[in-house]
Amino acid sequence: MKKLSPYLDKEQNVNKKILKITEKFPKIVGSYLPKSWRDKDEFIGKLYFYDDEYSFYEAQQQFKSYGMILEKGDDWATLIKTINGKKVIIELELRPTDIESPEYIESVENIKEAIESQDTILTAHRGHCYRSSQTYPESREEGGVVSLAEKIFYRGDCGSAGDIGNMQRKFPNGHIISDKDMGIGRVNNEAIYIVLENIAMGELDWRKIKPDFADKEGLKFPDKSSFQKNVNRIWNYLLDA
Repeated sequence: MKKLSPYLDKEQNVNKKILKITEKFPKIVGSYLPKSWRDKDEFIGKLYFYDDEYSFYEAQQQFKSYGMILEKGDDWATLIKTINGKKVIIELELRPTDIESPEYIESVENIKEAIESQDTILTAHRGHCYRSSQTYPESREEGGVVSLAEKIFYRGDCGSAGDIGNMQRKFPNGHIISDKDMGIGRVNNEAIYIVLENIAMGELDWRKIKPDFADKEGLKFPDKSSFQKNVNRIWNYLLDA
């Protein structure tokens, strides 16, 4: 029997190592949302704010300026608008920063329910970057997966694009929106509204859902133009892990 070349043996070993590495790669969802979303009558987005800044109150007025009907309490607000015969609902929750408080513990369960709910298509961290892990905490499950739900996870906090590898690990089926520079409240609010409005109009292609100002404002969307950059970020994340 003819002996295999040592170079071929080496190549096969390298290929095995590459396959082993790529098995750890978080999945990057394509540039289209699920077709089943066209059958929905309501599109719900849930936004989580924190009581150490003022964005919660500004967001209410900005969404209201888009013709949404506002109902509110001390630590919550709901805005509703009918678009294309479908209801767009944006729910705002003001979370306490005291992680020992009963209100905070209750809000943790609320976020878990929203992430797993079939009704909620978007959840958003709308606080400072150092509170992002309170909205999207780490998981003790194998591989660090928090949820397999396919929905939109919005990170509008400063420099959140640098954490996209970690987010994709937590939410392998998630469509991640992030910011590469300074997160600006009014920009995030407008982007979230446009995303929900376009989806309600029946659009599922991220290249068409993505706001015109996204690139200028440093927002990174899961459209094809961002695909390779996201791959590079995940690769760098794995190398540093």
